[in-house]
Amino acid sequence: MFESSLPDIPRIYTALTEWIACIICVYPIKEEINRGFVIISILTLLGQIALQLLVANWPLMLWIPGMLLNILWMGLTIYLLAELHPSMLFMFLVKAFILSEFLASIVWQIYVTFILDTSLANNLLVECLNFIGIIALILAIVIFGITRLIMCV
Repeated sequence: MFESSLPDIPRIYTALTEWIACIICVYPIKEEINRGFVIISILTLLGQIALQLLVANWPLMLWIPGMLLNILWMGLTIYLLAELHPSMLFMFLVKAFILSEFLASIVWQIYVTFILDTSLANNLLVECLNFIGIIALILAIVIFGITRLIMCV
């Protein structure tokens, strides 16, 4: 096991979880998922990945501006997908940011704890299955919770 600190979360994990969180927060309020929604979703995903890869090369002293830039991109993603009033947009952005940080950290924590020091480490299939499995489980819980909240209102 590692003696010091956790290895950094891969940028691709962060980009994917930021995008997934935006989609999850917007999905319940969308009346229909049309072609435009899918195209914007794909473009914002590609932008999120590109942005994460870009800021990965910035010096550590620019970490906070890089984080703010990613949060702004998440806000743009939510705005383009849901066209919300600014006050609602901010609420959705905060929820998406918290969810994305949780998703990225829990997926990476599970990988580091159970897979990193084994023969399965550095296996792309194992990494993908870990990522998809954990995300699917957590999102099922989140979606179930949102659905139950909507039914109670």
